[in-house]
This record gives sequence, C-alpha cells and structure tokens, in this order.
Amino acid sequence: MNGKGRKVMEKRVVTREHYIQLRDAFRKAAKDDALLDRFLEDLLTPAEYAELATRWQIVQLLANGLTYRDVAHKLHIATETVSRGARELMDPRGGFSQLLNHDKDKKF
Repeated sequence: MNGKGRKVMEKRVVTREHYIQLRDAFRKAAKDDALLDRFLEDLLTPAEYAELATRWQIVQLLANGLTYRDVAHKLHIATETVSRGARELMDPRGGFSQLLNHDKDKKF
C-alpha cells in the first residue's frame, strides 16, 4: 500500500519469450478441440472468453459486409465496440485480415 491507502500494483515483466511460449501452447492445444476449450477456459475468465468470442463475431460479420449498425444490433453491443474490431480488420497485414483471407472458401 502507498501512503494514501491505495494498493500499488507490481510492475509486470512480459518478455518476447513469454509471448512465444503462449503462442506455442495455443498451437499445441489447437490440435485437439476439447483440449483447446479446456485451455481457454483455464487461461481466461468467463468474461474474457466471451469478449474474445464477441470480437471474433464482429470481425466475421464486418468481413461478410454487415454495417457497423447491423453488427451492433445483431450482437447487442455498442457501435463503438464494433469500430474497434473494424480498425483491426482494415489492416491488410493484421492477423484478422490474414486469417480471414487465408482460405476464403472455408467458413468458420
């Protein structure tokens, strides 16, 4: 606690190696749907998991041509939330665009 009675958060150190280890864990878990589900449920809170699922729905709906307003209405979210996903989708070098364009014939 600091002198004002507030909790002081410790500084986190996340290295490139930590990101690589997490990516490798995802890659390993992705080989088995049930394992991936359990891994995500262990890694994320229910709210975090739901947020990720919503973000992915936003990106897919926008990529399929829905308007911001239509996406917001369909998912019961604010248009500001949709615009965040749209910004990332607009980057052709970004992961969303690359993943969606990886195999246009494959539906998620």
